[in-house]
Amino acid sequence: MTETEKTLVKDSWSLIAGEKDLGDVGLIMFNKLFQDNSSLRSLYSFLRDDNVNDDVNGKLRSHGKGVMEVVDIAVSSIDDLRGLHPIVVDLGCRHYKYGVQKSHLQPVGKSLIYSLETSIGAGFNKDMRRSWLKFFAVLSISFSEGLDKGQHLVENDG
Repeated sequence: MTETEKTLVKDSWSLIAGEKDLGDVGLIMFNKLFQDNSSLRSLYSFLRDDNVNDDVNGKLRSHGKGVMEVVDIAVSSIDDLRGLHPIVVDLGCRHYKYGVQKSHLQPVGKSLIYSLETSIGAGFNKDMRRSWLKFFAVLSISFSEGLDKGQHLVENDG
């Protein structure tokens, strides 16, 4: 990533982290994810057999906040992508056991971008969008490596 792209990611994130409730931003992301990809809802054990509306679901809100806190860590580490890599690999490795697949990354990325656009509003421009897409692509490579590592560990443990 270029320095300009990193700055755009950091500057746009500061509009969220400093002014928005991360739980609300996380809910926007997950509502979009499930609206566009309802089958992914089954990956979240805390949502199974739950008739609570997602907008008021405390478990989903809490998870969404946690995801946004991870995004916050990633953005804070954007100037050290090599240092961030093992953290994201570990995250991918842990998510393998939940049934996460590489094919899920594209819809998650799309939903994340949507949550950023929605939360920031008109100030979220095409350059910010492009920079976030590139950042998510970098993170996805590391996360995918972690999924592969998780699969390898499961296959060689059993």
